[in-house]
Amino acid sequence: PAHMPAGDLIERHWKPVVDRFFDAGLDNLKPHEQRYFLIVSLLGDLDEGGLEQYLSGSLGALLPQAADAMETIGEAETAASLREISGWFPGGAPAADDTERARQV
Repeated sequence: PAHMPAGDLIERHWKPVVDRFFDAGLDNLKPHEQRYFLIVSLLGDLDEGGLEQYLSGSLGALLPQAADAMETIGEAETAASLREISGWFPGGAPAADDTERARQV
């Protein structure tokens, strides 16, 4: 269709990607789906609750991958900012463990 309501787009494209991510992880997604998931998740959290919400949530562990995804779509400055934020954490990235990452944030 020439015009698809946002709800239809979400059901058709976003929901299946999210379901596969939570069922089997990021590696279960195709590369373009990974970028889509990482970018939309990042932007959604930043819009809804800011950087602290993103980093404190389970997806905050994916900050380095989100930076790579941004670079892949030509957002080099955003990617550089995200990498700088990653550098604030021990080892250069937020902890994978939710409890440890919450302490870091």
